[in-house]
Amino acid sequence: MEDTNIELILLDLDGTLLNLESEVSATNKKVIKKLMQQGYKVAIATGRHYKEAKRVTSDIDNLVYITTNGSYVEDAAGQEIFSATLEMDSLLSVIDILEKESNLEYALFTTEEVLVKDQHQFLKRIVNSVQSPFKNLPSEEKEKIIVNNELGKPLQTETDLKDYVCDKESAIHKILILGEVEELPRINDEIAANVGTGIEVTSSGPDNLEINAADISKGRALDLLTQYLEIPLEQTIAFGDSANDLELLETAQTAVAMKNSELEELKEKADIIAPTNVNDGVAKVLTELLDIKIKY
Repeated sequence: MEDTNIELILLDLDGTLLNLESEVSATNKKVIKKLMQQGYKVAIATGRHYKEAKRVTSDIDNLVYITTNGSYVEDAAGQEIFSATLEMDSLLSVIDILEKESNLEYALFTTEEVLVKDQHQFLKRIVNSVQSPFKNLPSEEKEKIIVNNELGKPLQTETDLKDYVCDKESAIHKILILGEVEELPRINDEIAANVGTGIEVTSSGPDNLEINAADISKGRALDLLTQYLEIPLEQTIAFGDSANDLELLETAQTAVAMKNSELEELKEKADIIAPTNVNDGVAKVLTELLDIKIKY
């Protein structure tokens, strides 16, 4: 199963590279570092904010970052490769729709921070989300995580987000919407009907929607990155588990879906089904595919 043509490895974070504690396991870390020592290039490809992505991978040097679903890309030296923000008209139209909904939280992602109306309520949504590793903790433990922001999110509170982005002319890379699973399809339909073609809507889980500028995806970012690095797409492999990984897996030469993915469409596109994220699926596929000798 050895494939010596691969030069660039792309890794989603949540549900893929990260375990249930939102950490890169020792095994995954060891394999990634070994591959980079041998000359492979590794890029994180995530819907997370750039600072969050850097934080959870801080002890792995020389990574490339595709963040906020491909709207911001940075090379291993920290140089910006690509940045795409939402048009102001589209952004304000989405905010108007969201402000009419009382049973959701949303956040606006800039390059530097995540803007929210109520930090406590936003973090509460995350801690109790379908995919959260903390959702079954006792309420007092969850409250501690929320109050201390132990999730490490770079949050800035602004009570009126619409006024804020208008006054500051803020460049917004992504809108993250957190809501009830049964309500989000209706909200998605309303956004599609009223905002038009200036946005791209995807998801990284059943209780969220993620909105970027039109034509933005991890797949497009991969295409741009290979041109920048002068690596053919034919020499790429990508790992993912969610809807926002679909175009990434479609674009890469070798597509790897995680066994823990609940998205059958993603698995159907995959060339390989990796073991789950809690069983070091990334490391196991890469060590076999690239014939890496690792002592665990």
